[in-house]
Amino acid sequence: MDVDKEEIDLVPKFCVNKETVLLSAGWRELIREVNQKFVGGVVEFREALAKFTIHHGFEYDFVKNDQERVTAVCKRKTSGCPWTVHGRVDKLSRFFYIRHFNSVHDCDASVLNVQHSRASSSFIGKLVLDEIRSRPSKRPVDVLGDMKRLYGMSVSYKRAWTGVEKSKADVFGDYSTSFDELRWWVEAARSSNPDSVFDIEFDHETKRFVRMFVAFRASIYGFNYCRPLLFLDGTFLKARHKGCLLAASAKDGNKGKLVQYLCSVYCDFVDMNFSPSKVLS
Repeated sequence: MDVDKEEIDLVPKFCVNKETVLLSAGWRELIREVNQKFVGGVVEFREALAKFTIHHGFEYDFVKNDQERVTAVCKRKTSGCPWTVHGRVDKLSRFFYIRHFNSVHDCDASVLNVQHSRASSSFIGKLVLDEIRSRPSKRPVDVLGDMKRLYGMSVSYKRAWTGVEKSKADVFGDYSTSFDELRWWVEAARSSNPDSVFDIEFDHETKRFVRMFVAFRASIYGFNYCRPLLFLDGTFLKARHKGCLLAASAKDGNKGKLVQYLCSVYCDFVDMNFSPSKVLS
C-alpha cells in the first residue's frame, strides 16, 4: 500500500506538461445571477450569452430578442431542460439587467465544434479585432491555431476567413465600398491641387469602378526640365479586385526619376496607347 502511495506521489515530478489556462476561462461566469448589470446594454448581454454558452458547450434559442427584452432557453427545452435566462433594458439608465435566471442545466452538453451556431464568423471577428488592428497581415490559418490554442475552440476555415475579413472591414473600412470614396477624394484633390489632372471613370450600368488617372501639376511642370522622353511601365495589382497600375516617368538632369502620372485600371480596360502630350501640353 505504501509503494502505491510513493508511485502516485512521484508522478507529478516527472510530468513536464503544465496546465494551460485558456482565455475563454473567464467566460464561465459571464452569466451569474438575477439583477446582474450589463452597462453596454442588450448588445453586451448577447455577446456575454454567446460566450457563456460556447464555454459550457450547449446551444440556446431566443424566445424574445429585441432592443428592450431578451429571453433565451436551452435548445433542448423540449427534452425537459429547464435552463433559461430573461432580462430587459432599464428605461432610465439603458443598462441591461437579468430579471430571471434558472442555472439548472441537466441535458447533455456538446463539446466545442464547428457546428456551434454561436461561434459565427462575426463572433470570431470580434475576438481577433485587436490582433488585426496591430497585425493586418494575419492569415485565416493563423486564426485557426489561435482559436484552438487560446480559446479551445475548433472552427472551420471558412468561418475564420470570413471573421478576418469582417475584422479588417471594421478596422480599415470595407474594401469594395472604399471605391465609392474615390469620388470624394478626386473632388478634394482638385480643390487643393489646382492645374492638376484627376479623372475617374465608372461604368454607369454596373455602378463599378473602371479606371482612374492622376497627374499632379508639380510633375507636369517638372517635365519641362527633364529629358524629352517618357518611360511607360505597369504592374499587376494583387488585391481582392485585380487590376493594373500604369505609370509614366521621365529622367531629369541628375538621372533621377520623376513620375509624371499614374493610372489605375482593370486589366480588361488596359490601353497602352497613352496620350501624354495632352497632359503635358
